Amino acid sequence: MRHERNEMVCGNSARAQRTRRSRAVWRLAVGTALVLVLVGWHFRYHLLWHYQASRLDLRGTQAVPNRPMPVIPTPDGWVACRVGHLEFLLPRELADGDVLHGRDGVSVRFQHGSRVVNVSVPVDAGDPLGLLAAAARLSPGREHFTMPKLRRACYAANSHDFRWSMTPAQVRWHTFRIVTTKLIRTFSDGYTESFSGQNIDAIVHFTDDRAMLDWQCSDGSWGGYILFVERPGKIEPGWIRAVCESIRIHPPGEAEDP
Repeated sequence: MRHERNEMVCGNSARAQRTRRSRAVWRLAVGTALVLVLVGWHFRYHLLWHYQASRLDLRGTQAVPNRPMPVIPTPDGWVACRVGHLEFLLPRELADGDVLHGRDGVSVRFQHGSRVVNVSVPVDAGDPLGLLAAAARLSPGREHFTMPKLRRACYAANSHDFRWSMTPAQVRWHTFRIVTTKLIRTFSDGYTESFSGQNIDAIVHFTDDRAMLDWQCSDGSWGGYILFVERPGKIEPGWIRAVCESIRIHPPGEAEDP
């Protein structure tokens, strides 16, 4: 009888131990799964970055050097030209040279010798792709963006800036800038210079034989571009900076030159 009771007690003890071990294993499994879920949730944008970087070939994206544009006074004798709301000065030989109005009515081309200046007619800038709104939402300070300001932010991004130590918000901003660079980058090489003037925000992307000025009113209303081309030859930045320094934006409704 005593022997049977001892066996019963030992059996109950063994079952209790197995139950405790099972519960401990269950709690460990649940705890581990919860930790993995939390870690996965925290690093979801990090993992998405790696997926997009491979899928969209983003890993080799390099930053474009940017600096403030030096102030170059406009030389005497330059001629005032106007395209829509945009007024600027050009060397007389360009202003008086071949002037071609595009058949589509969206640009005007000035040409003399190897120099070509193609000026877009200013348009209501808006935000058709939603990029400016997305940048304002994702940027660290929730800043107001114009298109030139967005270009500066995106061109400054390098795919190698990614770190696993980034916060989810930092990874989202990093990914947005790298992906957007692929959409809006004008040239694959060169450098940029930025300037602000009378109600204008602008960035110029220089390469060996051309330069693209992208401008927008500071309030986001009007925008456009000016393409400078030197062919054959090499772009002389000095006179392009002087053109940029001369730019003025006329308010809507103001009469244009005939």
